[in-house]
Amino acid sequence: MLYILNTPDLRPVRADKINGNMKTKQQDILKEAVKLAPFEGWNTHTLEKAALAAGLDKGYEQIAFTGGIADLVDYFIRHLDDKMLKKAAKNDILKMKIRERIPYLVKCRLEESAEYKSALRKTVSYYTNPINAAEGTKSLWKTVDCMWYAAGDDASDFNYYTKRMTLAAVYSSTLLYWLKDDSENHQKTWEFLDRRIGNVMSFHKTKAKFSDILKR
Repeated sequence: MLYILNTPDLRPVRADKINGNMKTKQQDILKEAVKLAPFEGWNTHTLEKAALAAGLDKGYEQIAFTGGIADLVDYFIRHLDDKMLKKAAKNDILKMKIRERIPYLVKCRLEESAEYKSALRKTVSYYTNPINAAEGTKSLWKTVDCMWYAAGDDASDFNYYTKRMTLAAVYSSTLLYWLKDDSENHQKTWEFLDRRIGNVMSFHKTKAKFSDILKR
């Protein structure tokens, strides 16, 4: 077990305890940040204010999130991914039919994000800024990758990329629709999702038929 000296009294402290404390502080900062983001957006000022609101010393946010606001936004999105995965595991997603798993995961991801809807609007604005576009693409890829693995996909060939690119298009368009949807229980969003999934399935069926014709 690794121990680290805890200055100034030099008492040994377990490294895993330090890591656990850091995780708690990161969660505390995030909790405050999602309250601020709808009004102030995602920026350094938001990060600093969130750390102070969490009761931490001035400048501690630089320790908790060494990559600054980019790290905090990514931490927020990964938090939502974790909530989705926990709900999917709890509901035994692998017992569902394969064609039902992805639509369920997209819906699950959005439902688990509902309380943060205002903060997510600012997140979309943050990632659509050209300066942050590359990070936005990486973040989206991580989310759809989580969805496919949760759905039981273990592809490692070209299908690995095509599946994730397809889901990225479906999820991102559904997310944007959901952010503007004020219908009861987001019913219009789920109808939109069904249409998008239907379009994808029709495309792949047509592609498969065309490929079969070419082979003949």
